[in-house]
Amino acid sequence: MPNGSGGGGRGGGGAAPAAAVAPGVNTVVWNLQYPAATSFPGMILCGGSVAGPPAPPGTYQVRNRSRQDPLNFPIKLNNRLASLLSVVSRGDGRPLGNAAPIFDDLVRELKVQTGRLSMVLTKDLAAFDVEARWLGLDDVQ
Repeated sequence: MPNGSGGGGRGGGGAAPAAAVAPGVNTVVWNLQYPAATSFPGMILCGGSVAGPPAPPGTYQVRNRSRQDPLNFPIKLNNRLASLLSVVSRGDGRPLGNAAPIFDDLVRELKVQTGRLSMVLTKDLAAFDVEARWLGLDDVQ
């Protein structure tokens, strides 16, 4: 929430909603727009809308409590695939022109990762199970 904001803007409403402060995952969703103007049936708007004005820029503070530095840990492959799916699923038109090359890049990266997993499952896991049995532990398989 912007510092110094007591909620307000035009007409005094539209403050950003506050997130609950409780153990666990707490989220708040705000589209950064103030409430829309009143509309009525048959209203004709040529190139306009009744959407509320955007919230002005402000100073926001976010704390990362994940114990993982997002600047030094890249976004994971599954998240990039999910993000691409989200982008190409929006709207009624064709996906953006750069979606296919991005998908091809992600597929190549995924093949590398699945190849590594296959090697671990076929070679390393058998050796690990031998060591686990020697220690009196159950096989992973």
